[in-house]
Amino acid sequence: MVPEDIEKEFLEYSSLPKTNQYKLKISRDEFYNSMRLRGFDYSGIFMGVQQCDIDGRTASLKWNNNWIAFMDSMVQYILSIEATGHSLPTIFDKIVINPLEHLKSVNSNSNVTLNYDKDLNAAKCGGIEIRNIYVTNVRRRATDIPPTLRKYTFVPNNDTQKEVDPFYHSVDVATQIVIDNCMQDLNLGIVEIGSDNAIPILKSNIDRENLKKITFSQVDTIDKISTDYNLIIASDELSLKNIEAYMKRAEFVFAKVQNIESKEVDVIYQHTSKSGSYILMRRPKEAPENSTIIVANNNNYNWVRDLKLAVKKHKAPGSRIYLINEDFNSGIIGLFNSIRLEQYCSNLRVFLLRSYDKIEPFSLKSDFYLPQIRKDLTVNIYQDGCWGTYRRLPLETFQPTLMSDACLIKDNKEIKWVQKSPYQKQNNIFVHCASISKWDSLVINEKAGLDVENTVLLGLEFSGVDNNGNNVMGIVPGGALSTKVEAHPKLTWNFSNKLSFEEATTIPLAYTLSYYSLFIQTYLSPNDSILVHNCTSDLSVAATALALNRGCKVFAVADSSQRNVLKLMFPTIDDSNIISHFKELLKLSKKCVSKNGRFIEVANSIMDFLVADDLMEKNCSFHNISIAELFEENEDTLDMIATDIEKYIKDGVAVPLRYSVFDKDNIETALKHFEEKGHTTKCLIKIRENGRFFTKPDKRVLAYKRTYLDPNKSYIVIGGLGGFGFQLTKWLIERGATKLVLNSRNDVRSGYHASCLQKWNNQGLIVLTNTSDTSTLEGAESLINFASNLGPVGGVFNTALQAQDEFMTDVTPDDFVAVAASKIFSAQNMDIISRKFCKQLDYFIMFSSIASSIGNPIQGNYAFVNSAVERLCETRKAEGLPALTIEWGPLADVGILVRMKLSVQYLETQRQKLSSCMEVLDHFIQQSEPVVSSCVYATKDEEVSEKKTLVEKIANLFGIRDVDEIEDSKTLLELGMDSLLGFEIKHILSQESGVEVNVNDIRNLTIENIKSMST
Repeated sequence: MVPEDIEKEFLEYSSLPKTNQYKLKISRDEFYNSMRLRGFDYSGIFMGVQQCDIDGRTASLKWNNNWIAFMDSMVQYILSIEATGHSLPTIFDKIVINPLEHLKSVNSNSNVTLNYDKDLNAAKCGGIEIRNIYVTNVRRRATDIPPTLRKYTFVPNNDTQKEVDPFYHSVDVATQIVIDNCMQDLNLGIVEIGSDNAIPILKSNIDRENLKKITFSQVDTIDKISTDYNLIIASDELSLKNIEAYMKRAEFVFAKVQNIESKEVDVIYQHTSKSGSYILMRRPKEAPENSTIIVANNNNYNWVRDLKLAVKKHKAPGSRIYLINEDFNSGIIGLFNSIRLEQYCSNLRVFLLRSYDKIEPFSLKSDFYLPQIRKDLTVNIYQDGCWGTYRRLPLETFQPTLMSDACLIKDNKEIKWVQKSPYQKQNNIFVHCASISKWDSLVINEKAGLDVENTVLLGLEFSGVDNNGNNVMGIVPGGALSTKVEAHPKLTWNFSNKLSFEEATTIPLAYTLSYYSLFIQTYLSPNDSILVHNCTSDLSVAATALALNRGCKVFAVADSSQRNVLKLMFPTIDDSNIISHFKELLKLSKKCVSKNGRFIEVANSIMDFLVADDLMEKNCSFHNISIAELFEENEDTLDMIATDIEKYIKDGVAVPLRYSVFDKDNIETALKHFEEKGHTTKCLIKIRENGRFFTKPDKRVLAYKRTYLDPNKSYIVIGGLGGFGFQLTKWLIERGATKLVLNSRNDVRSGYHASCLQKWNNQGLIVLTNTSDTSTLEGAESLINFASNLGPVGGVFNTALQAQDEFMTDVTPDDFVAVAASKIFSAQNMDIISRKFCKQLDYFIMFSSIASSIGNPIQGNYAFVNSAVERLCETRKAEGLPALTIEWGPLADVGILVRMKLSVQYLETQRQKLSSCMEVLDHFIQQSEPVVSSCVYATKDEEVSEKKTLVEKIANLFGIRDVDEIEDSKTLLELGMDSLLGFEIKHILSQESGVEVNVNDIRNLTIENIKSMST
């Protein structure tokens, strides 16, 4: 539609507050980094936002002679302010375009100023204005490969650890030892004799990123072996004679052996259990012809020069370099893991001595060290009174436990019971029963318009007992499906013993929402007529009861079974007012509506069936009622609702609705019942029997532990203004932290950081920055004192890093010092000061890298300091102090690899998204191991995946893996299609089906249409 005077179509923006020119601005890179974290990956001309203020009022957009890209950039900016998560626009109230004004405004300057009015939700840039965008939150595209979680732990060479599967554990450890000692050419040959039990285990567990080639073979007998291998794995128990035969064909042999006493065999590793002993063996090695000893430590790195010289000098096969470190928190294991991959350290042997008891200094002639020296192992660790090594082992599966206080949540795609926060406001209702509502169903099925990747508390209505012993029922914005809940100050009612807890639970939500819809939002008056669809649903029954009580005439749509139910509940309704059900009736409803009539829908829009012109013709209005609107009402309105609902309960107008009851442990069954077509009963979850507390284990809830932070304590994030540190800060706030100190080398320089800090401050949070140098004791104490002024320090998190990559032959002591400052020096100082001043410390968490345990060429110094931090956390944990180090693999959204656009192919890993990192962080905090790792590995098997159908390919673009979850009638627009997805779908349709469809028509394609194309 082209108006006569297009200038009159624009809103006025001249009265908007002027932007403070001295405030920091959000740069183009910062803006698109923040959008990337939300799941948007823009490129090229679609990266049009050049700069914006931190108040969300103005921005500078680049004009590239492309209208679509420019308007898309306008939408990006609006979404960055008004929406959360992965939100896609689906409806615009109005778009005004004046091409002449626009081209005139960009003629002299390719950057155009955008003005945004938050009150009107309108933005104008050049000659384009966009008003009021409605969004749909959709799941971002799936990463497909979940991270591998492992622990990095000390394993004695004489291992008696009780394992569920001794063979699985011992063959895993033994193979890792073999890899450490056969890395000269990065090739490894393994053969299994007599079975194929071990090979699947090894294929699953070996970190193949350290291997250029790995060969697995399987033969029936030893005489079938035609070449030599690094490792032979025998399935049968071996005698000494068999062992000698096997030793001729491999450097190492792994087998089950009862007794082995022979000078011809060295026992490298032995795991003993009730079922016997699994042993890793090899022939004794000759003493080295010449050797040198280098003593390393964490505080003076002059030894690095000696190591470089020794590496150059001792290249002959018979030479050895013994690198010794007696520091309890040494990093030489990480150093070795990296420099061994640089292909010139095959003669290096590491001895790490971690003993609380005094032991003699290292000597090649010492009877204490000589047996271990003769085994000629690359890594030798003395800890807990025995020799052993560090190994990467599977982390135990996270299991739920019985808890007395839990709540039901939707977390990512999971529905599960989790531990409730002990720091929430007073939970004054002990819940006996709660319901699953339509709103819960929308949340679970990701149709509620919420950020689908955020955690949502489920349950809106409940019945239970308050602290005074009164029976109460009520509604809350979320979290009713819980053992305890905080009552809403207005929307909670007492009920007598005449009602059971189950009956009481059916009343609050249906009658409150119906009352709010009919009398507050649409002003239903006596003698008005209403037409009720789905007449036996809880909301429809409640609306019918309230309308009849108000003196309204009620018409209802019902099939034969519904008619009988309706007449039983409301015998006063005339039979002629009950209309037979047929599919087109909803569309025809607009024809029978009177002038000034109202369409009401609760929680789920019917706008697809209505045409704006039809509504305007009769001056009709459409009301889509949400539960959120109800809780946002003013106190007077809520008082009126509460008073009238209480009267309806006493007068018998609000009567219990029909229901089905399910146990708290049968949530899946309850959800299936709720999703069944034609179900006519409220779906109730019984939380507990009579009694306030769960005194018996079988009455408790099987729930997962969950991390919550004490709002009265302060939390320190070292490196808090870095990419990972800042995202960690957001997570800490989500988990309850209200007082945080972000420590960094520099103060705030980023507009994005400034905008977040301003937003948190407006929310009443205290998030401060601090530049104390924690690599010194004085700086660490200054930081602790600064945070203590806010409250007792509850947690120290170190996300800082400084990489300075060099080959071992080129690295200098200064390179080690530069990298050590932000990691090991900082960690050591925070350890010392926190022991002294932080008596209420709950968390001491250090972020590390898989370079420490796996190794990474040219990162020996970086691996060293990370490894030292890991040893420090092990020490703290052994002394009963909080401690955790997390080794992360390459990150997808932030960090040095992203900034420098570096490849990670040499690691054979994929980048892990920060959303995934935050998910596993909670898991790590709840377990007891001091050193753990998370990394997304590239798929190991190069098998061709099953060909996907056309529907599956398109569904995958929206992050939907199971196409059966989607109704055939759903359009791509309803799934959250944007312009970029439109072009991608157009390409897929053209390639797969040969059908050419324009982008506008693609928006209205249904799943059923796409299925028909594929046939």
